[in-house]
Amino acid sequence: MQPSRKGLLFIAAREALVLSAYQDGEHMSIGFGSNDPTLKPGDRITVKEAFKRLKKDVEARAEIVTKALTVPVLQHEFDAIFSAYYQSGTDALTDIAAAVNSGDRSAVAQAFLKHDTNAKGEHLPGLLKRRARELNLFLTGEYGDLDAIPYWKGDPKKTPMGIYKVRAGDL
Repeated sequence: MQPSRKGLLFIAAREALVLSAYQDGEHMSIGFGSNDPTLKPGDRITVKEAFKRLKKDVEARAEIVTKALTVPVLQHEFDAIFSAYYQSGTDALTDIAAAVNSGDRSAVAQAFLKHDTNAKGEHLPGLLKRRARELNLFLTGEYGDLDAIPYWKGDPKKTPMGIYKVRAGDL
């Protein structure tokens, strides 16, 4: 299974669009959270390249999510699980997939919401908000606003945020 176009835009809106490489924890990021090890501070990309990187990053990870699920899921459920994995990694996927595979909806909610910490183990309100949105997507199929993506031309810690309006040809 692959994330849908709506799923990709859901991720894009949660990750935000950053056109200049910046330090993101232990690694450099650019675009929609792409962690290319060759990035250096000051590297820049276009919006088109950011969406291209997002698609490439997603293609490389979709099979991992598919293999973790032993029960059929709906497209919006897959998109929600994939979003959590895209941002949080294997621990989130392992917990969420186990809950989904068990069929216990309350365990699914707990699995999503417990992954609101950064690499240092600090609980972050922004991550809890993201997990709540992913859980809502999983439970209801509601993707929310997919047309407006937070956007920074430079380092998000140093430059003002704008809004990028999604165009038909972006994905």
